[in-house]
Amino acid sequence: MAIPNANDFRAEDIVDRDVVILGGGATGTYAAVQLRQQGHSVALVEQKSRLGGRAETIYLPNGEYVNYGVEGYFNNAITKEFFAQLNVAPLRSRTIPTAAAAGLGFRASEKPWNSQGRGLCKSKQDKGWL
Repeated sequence: MAIPNANDFRAEDIVDRDVVILGGGATGTYAAVQLRQQGHSVALVEQKSRLGGRAETIYLPNGEYVNYGVEGYFNNAITKEFFAQLNVAPLRSRTIPTAAAAGLGFRASEKPWNSQGRGLCKSKQDKGWL
């Protein structure tokens, strides 16, 4: 098998950029924004239809929402400026004592994360999701 080169493709199928970033999670998105501000041309390749990586949001019927997937962030100027660039509202501190109290459909004894502390899960005995 020959190694492909530019002559193997139509000109309109070739994307020429200074930097290619694989993954649109927090780090990839931050890198892309910073590199663009420095004047570099950037291609950001993400498998999902949205940026954010593991960060997800569940919108509840009562208008509230729950962000999950982010284990933490630094509450410093860099983070606040980055959130502002992306039009992300400042995060507010709040505690939801149980997922059931938030209307997520879990029993009070269940945790809305798996044993590794990642993502949402539902007990195998229950049918459906949320």
